Amino acid sequence: MDAVYQEHSRAVFCYLLALTRDEMLAEELTQETFYQPLPF
Repeated sequence: MDAVYQEHSRAVFCYLLALTRDEMLAEELTQETFYQPLPF
């Protein structure tokens, strides 16, 4: 999963920044995009 994050996080962040015009919100949404809860 780390490789996917490294490859795509910048593009996702830039897209979300363009939509929100809020750097903190774009960063939070980027993290949420790649977050996966642990299966139990």
